[in-house]
Amino acid sequence: MKRRRLSAQEAKEMILLHAHKLFVQKGYDKATMDDLCVMANMSKGNIYHHFKNKKMIYLQLLKNYVDNYLIKVTPKSDVTSPPENLIMIAEQLGKDCKNPIFNSIGEFAKTLENDLETLEEVNQLINKTHNSVRDTVEKGIKEGYFIKQDNLDLSLTVISMLAGVSQYCLSMPQLSEKDYIQSHINAIKLLMSGILVDKDY
Repeated sequence: MKRRRLSAQEAKEMILLHAHKLFVQKGYDKATMDDLCVMANMSKGNIYHHFKNKKMIYLQLLKNYVDNYLIKVTPKSDVTSPPENLIMIAEQLGKDCKNPIFNSIGEFAKTLENDLETLEEVNQLINKTHNSVRDTVEKGIKEGYFIKQDNLDLSLTVISMLAGVSQYCLSMPQLSEKDYIQSHINAIKLLMSGILVDKDY
């Protein structure tokens, strides 16, 4: 039976699906386009028709990851308080420690020393995730949940703490996803104990 020709969108999604699996197995640096051809059962020409190179495939996966992350950490209603939202963010970052796209961003960025345009795109994507924290902290200050302090300074403290916990978790691959999540939640609760106006919240 003749195989149905994939649409351009279907072909892209197929490539991204197998690229994600490949990066899980080998990491970004060791994965090759030849590996992807075998895994996706596609010719190199077909893959290059949709993506210029491995770098562009990873960048698209990173964009997809950030879009999904922002959906998950954006409150579904106004009932969610800023402290609850920070816990949501911490929980999601804990879950994402097992995500190969999340934990290989640093490895990918190191390959972009001579590609400032792509590096800027990566930085903009990272800033989108940071903005979710800044917006939450700003709302918390305005609504009286958090102490009155410069929003950028307080946001930087939150972002730095969560980034530090993520780096620690990535250095401890023997930990479970549950451990990663709990470590992030514990850290944000500890930090909030110092910035909450109502200590009994």
